[in-house]
Amino acid sequence: MAFTTASYISIDGVSIAETPEPSTGLLLGLGLVGLKLAPRRRS
Repeated sequence: MAFTTASYISIDGVSIAETPEPSTGLLLGLGLVGLKLAPRRRS
């Protein structure tokens, strides 16, 4: 969770300032997790 949160803050920092929407954060969080899990599933 810590690593995902850090990446989310650094990547979506500007977007949050412009459009503070929890849904956007959730979508980005799921996207980051999906990209990280995809290679593991293929293996």
